[in-house]
Amino acid sequence: MSLQVRENPIQMIRIEKIHPHPDNPRKDLGDLTELADSIRQNGIRQNLTVITYLIEETVPEMGGKTKKERSREYMVIIGHRRLAAAKIAGLTELPCIVAEMDRAEQIECMIEENMQRKDLTDYEQGEGFQLMLDLGAARGETRKDIISRIHEKTGLSEATIRKRVRLIDLEIPREKLIDADERGGNLDDYLELEKIRKPENRDKVLDNIGTDNFRNELAKVIQSEKLDKMRDDMVAKLRDLGLSEISADDDLENYDAVNDIWHNTWNYENFDYEDIDDEAKYFCVTAKQVLILADADEDKDKDEAKDEHDADKAAKEAAAKQTEAARAAKTASLREIAARAYKLRMDFIKSGKITLKSKFGIIEKMAAEVLIFARGVYKEEILCELLDIAPADKDKLPQETRNHAITSSKNSTELLLYAVYTRIENTPAQHSCHNFNGDHYVNQSLSQLYDFLCDIGYRMSDDEKAWLDGTHEVFTSL
Repeated sequence: MSLQVRENPIQMIRIEKIHPHPDNPRKDLGDLTELADSIRQNGIRQNLTVITYLIEETVPEMGGKTKKERSREYMVIIGHRRLAAAKIAGLTELPCIVAEMDRAEQIECMIEENMQRKDLTDYEQGEGFQLMLDLGAARGETRKDIISRIHEKTGLSEATIRKRVRLIDLEIPREKLIDADERGGNLDDYLELEKIRKPENRDKVLDNIGTDNFRNELAKVIQSEKLDKMRDDMVAKLRDLGLSEISADDDLENYDAVNDIWHNTWNYENFDYEDIDDEAKYFCVTAKQVLILADADEDKDKDEAKDEHDADKAAKEAAAKQTEAARAAKTASLREIAARAYKLRMDFIKSGKITLKSKFGIIEKMAAEVLIFARGVYKEEILCELLDIAPADKDKLPQETRNHAITSSKNSTELLLYAVYTRIENTPAQHSCHNFNGDHYVNQSLSQLYDFLCDIGYRMSDDEKAWLDGTHEVFTSL
């Protein structure tokens, strides 16, 4: 940007007349100690760029009167750190170039200057870009033209600019963003939060950005919101069918449970509303299930009380039914954990973020794994999923599909990784850690798979570790 400056380009201006720009995209100026020491010893070696503006003040006069006076003040465009450090160093005046520019040009100049020094976070860039979009729109510019201009000034791709503007829409608290940045969070991580509807869930996942648990917590929250939506849809359907909702705090012994739908994907997706008992009048939502209820059958209770054998039999049948429902709910939850863990592993392999020191090391490692784990040909279904292609049939991968798999790979190392991984990975149903009853067992091949993944850079979440070793809450609480 070319600056319009006055005839005398450099002026010495008293420091109390110079103020930070309120729209400066860099909010945190960092540690100023070293810069202040340098200025104290050597003075200011580079001038500031400022704009001028007038303010009107009320000043006292003799006799208790007041009058209006206009004074000239200055606002920093380039040199915010130097201004702050000069105040610490005790300077009284600073060399400045006084420029003339409108507000949009001021924002553009500050963003460009900070980005050249790599001083702005993704979020601060996004705030600056959004301000430029707002000011440009007010002048009648199109969004496309403004983004194109930002691209020319910053060198960032238009896709990256749009991503950083989207970051502002997430309304992330600044202190949480600073913490996440310090943990190693990046723009793509933050934009994953767009998949989460509830602000409280978004904050929970944000607290895990930059940790080994981030991807798993993200998947858990997305799955949880999906289940909540399925439950809400079921509640709406039950209301449409004429059932009345009762509170979970009510005495449920006054009702007979005729249907119970546990809080998991399989039960919500497979529940048949035609199976609802004709006597059902109510429903109740608890933390773990939706109960469909009817009025208690008092005559039936009296009859059962007369016959102790029948009463005992009915109690055993009810207990067995409850046990089976709990087993089904537990195994359904474990299947969802297995599916989530499978997706996390597959996403890592597809990302190509391997951290061994050299390609030779990668190939050596994977060749060793082939010798250890080799179990015949690779699994076509998993290979196709990695390559985002669909096999023509599930029993045999056709030659043209195999050729496409090979030619679509970016490089031989990636193809070798995929080939090895399809030998040692398995479907969620086979790579699980529970039996029919939902009890934990040690899956040695799954443990070896995680060892391999961690060797090449995978970051295993606490949830996966607990699932693998049997300490997960699903094993211990359900």
